[in-house]
Amino acid sequence: MSKKNKVTVIKDLNCLNCGYPFTRGEKFCPECGQHNRGKKLP
Repeated sequence: MSKKNKVTVIKDLNCLNCGYPFTRGEKFCPECGQHNRGKKLP
């Protein structure tokens, strides 16, 4: 049996493209459309 580890995704606080401050963990920036990829932590 194998256990699947859950991966925690932490969204970025600001847009990586234009610096727009995210307020609710949006998936895309409302200013420029950049995807809020976030970082995956094991």
